[in-house]
Amino acid sequence: MDTYLSWAKDFVSWLWTKGWRGKLAAVVVGGIVLLGVAGIWGLPKLQAAPVTVVPASPVPTSPIKGAVSRYSPDGWPIIKDKIVRLSGVRPIVASKHLRFAEWITSHGGYLECDSSNGGDTYRCLTAQRLDVAQTVLLNGAAQATCDADPLYRAAEETAKRIAGGRSANGAVSCP
Repeated sequence: MDTYLSWAKDFVSWLWTKGWRGKLAAVVVGGIVLLGVAGIWGLPKLQAAPVTVVPASPVPTSPIKGAVSRYSPDGWPIIKDKIVRLSGVRPIVASKHLRFAEWITSHGGYLECDSSNGGDTYRCLTAQRLDVAQTVLLNGAAQATCDADPLYRAAEETAKRIAGGRSANGAVSCP
């Protein structure tokens, strides 16, 4: 059956390129192909597989809001004894930890963070509604992960352009 459909498709494509006669022939051959698929020539009828709708289980979000009390050894903020790793961001470069902490403090030291993956990583906003991950990436303090939001990847590219092509943690390529 697959061979028949493949041959018919190739034949119709060939006929289609031959001008008006080819178009007329393509219509005729197309009708024959449809009749063949419909089972007039004894071929089995194509049937769609039954569709089973499985409702997606919602991923529980774990919002964290509060003042940053301290920072992890990797430079991530800690709020209410929870290390808040930023979604779409690789670890912050060690030399940028202090500057990152100063920036958060200068913006009130308060973050509102939501997780879409059960609390593994978070998207955090300052009190001024600035996206912390985007700011970290724009300032070249970290690299975006391979699965990062396109906005974050663009922020990383902007930082690389400004820095003359150098990236925060060395060259890490995504497939």
